[in-house]
Amino acid sequence: MRPHLTVEQRQLALRLHAEGLSLREIGPQVGCAYQTVALIARRGSRRPVRLDGWVPGPGRLTLADREEITLGVHAGESFTVIAARLGKAVPAVSREVAANGGRGVPASGRGGRRRRSWPARSWRPRSPPGWRDGGRRSRSRAGCGSSSRTIP
Repeated sequence: MRPHLTVEQRQLALRLHAEGLSLREIGPQVGCAYQTVALIARRGSRRPVRLDGWVPGPGRLTLADREEITLGVHAGESFTVIAARLGKAVPAVSREVAANGGRGVPASGRGGRRRRSWPARSWRPRSPPGWRDGGRRSRSRAGCGSSSRTIP
């Protein structure tokens, strides 16, 4: 399993290694085993580190936007007022509210489940209109031989 160190710990280990300290001296200063320091010194940093964190794409809602929408909904404001304050489109605010259960659902009662207002659908297929008893009577009488025509 790969060691999990912060960016600062990795940078400190690389800097101390570049200064010429031994791996056994670097380990306690960084807070890890000397073998971990050896891995870091050997590999360096293979992937670029993003220090700014996650930034949503243009047109996406940030965490601050989502919190502002929640506060506006709880205050009873309209979607138009909330969207104008955020500088976002009204449908974006509406979608965010609908995705979190709507206006009337308290925050603690969401749980990711959607409730239906209509009854659950039956899994048994229904008979077409005009068929009585699922068509059993009409099928059973068709081959009884009560026909007036006879075959020569």
